Amino acid sequence: MISSLLAAHKRLSVNERLVFLVAATIFILAFITSLGYWYFSVSSIIPAQGGEYTEGLVGQPSFINPVLSNANEIDHALMVLMFADLETLAESIEHSEDGKEWTLVLRDNLVWSDGETLDINDVLFTIDTIKNREANSPLFSTWRDVDVKIVDERTLTFKLPAIYSYFGDTLADFRPIPQHAFGSIPPSNLRISEFSLEPIASGPYRFLSIEKERDGLIAEYKLVRNNNYAGERALIGRFNVRFFQTFKEALAAFNRHYLDGIGGLRNEHVASISRQAEVYTFNVPRYYALFVNQSANAALAELEVRKAMDLAIDRKSLINSALEGQGEIADGPILPFLDGYLKPEDNKQSLREAKKVLGDAGWETNKDTGLREKDGEVLDFDLIVPNIDFLVESAQILQKQVKEIGVNFSPIVLEPEDVNEEIIKTRNYQILLFGNVLRENSDIYSFWHSNQRFYPGLNLSLYSNPEVDEALGVSRTVFDQEERAAALNLIQSKIRSGLPAIFLYSPNYIYASRPETKGIEGTLLPSPADHLEEAAAWYFETTRSFKS
Repeated sequence: MISSLLAAHKRLSVNERLVFLVAATIFILAFITSLGYWYFSVSSIIPAQGGEYTEGLVGQPSFINPVLSNANEIDHALMVLMFADLETLAESIEHSEDGKEWTLVLRDNLVWSDGETLDINDVLFTIDTIKNREANSPLFSTWRDVDVKIVDERTLTFKLPAIYSYFGDTLADFRPIPQHAFGSIPPSNLRISEFSLEPIASGPYRFLSIEKERDGLIAEYKLVRNNNYAGERALIGRFNVRFFQTFKEALAAFNRHYLDGIGGLRNEHVASISRQAEVYTFNVPRYYALFVNQSANAALAELEVRKAMDLAIDRKSLINSALEGQGEIADGPILPFLDGYLKPEDNKQSLREAKKVLGDAGWETNKDTGLREKDGEVLDFDLIVPNIDFLVESAQILQKQVKEIGVNFSPIVLEPEDVNEEIIKTRNYQILLFGNVLRENSDIYSFWHSNQRFYPGLNLSLYSNPEVDEALGVSRTVFDQEERAAALNLIQSKIRSGLPAIFLYSPNYIYASRPETKGIEGTLLPSPADHLEEAAAWYFETTRSFKS
């Protein structure tokens, strides 16, 4: 056949051959174009696996162990890379009609990174370890009164001493540890176990190696994709975490391309980035406030004094100066970007109104000192401030702002550990500039219920209101969203009107990454340490795949 075509081609004239060539070319191009169009119509762009990423963190890891690492940001950041939560491992999480019993069913064929089976015994062992006082786990109080029983090889039941409608979140966030690694280790020795620094993993990445400096400090963790992970396979093949003693060193390493990502930035850091980078901003469910101890000073017990200070504070100016504009106004115990938030009717700053409130309450200005006085009391208060740059700067700004209405703050700057040990434990302060770290849900019981007024409770204003106590109980025991919303609305209204604390701001979390990194999404982080929670979905390259 081919010989016949060649013979026919030879019999064509020059013009006929030219026409034939053009026609053949058009046909071939049309065929290729049609084939390409077909391919693009039946395929889609998807992330491609591969590559290596290096994250920079300031500080040192201590225990990469979910039983121990809840209180350490660096440990937590590594933990989310190497340990899967029950939201990933569970087939289902359900509760009984009365909300007191929860049932967890694990997925089939779960495996640790070393090939051992991950099963219900690992979950039970982890909870039993947390409940053992010798483990000294920060999660002890959460699990102490929960009765856990095995139903079958994939099922556990959890009986609660009281209804807790947010317990599903607690379960979803829970990360088991391997019984076959820790079962023979006394709970008191968990902190010195090699498995707490070189974990057997269930998360998207598994431990590969540690690099140490000559002085014993850990320089870098090297992780690789965990092919036994129950969730979506990590796209980036290797994930390294490098440690620095100062933020200045970490930022310099990022600028020299030794790092691919770095978080916890401020605007001044972003301005000093000298390489190409993408910058991401996240909301974090935490806020800072002036917590008022009304029992420490008679003047602070007057609502008018607290109201005047609240009116005098210019939060936008405070955020622009102390946070370089990277923050959200906090106007109550629930933040605007969380479920259950109730927008206030009016939260405008007004020096004129603040002065009027004080004047109407009988607080007159002393012409010599410029401070307000009444019945021998002076509006002059000690302000405890943790020695953290943006908080110290905030205190200085607040001091100037309240001075405008005849109130003085005398900042007392202490190291954060001293604030926790010597001030908060004893509630030894008049006003405390401090932060509350919330969860993604709206459970604020531990911060505002009257039974949490004293250590280890977190009610830093020593607030007590029977109506709020009742509403707090309702908010965490009902599953009906309308009923819960009504309770949360009452809580916010009462706290705003009673002003046990003067709410200030919620700082943003800023993260920078090499521009090739894709898949960094979202606007809300549960905590700064959770910025690597979705790292398994990050990627560099794309490919095309046929649509299913």
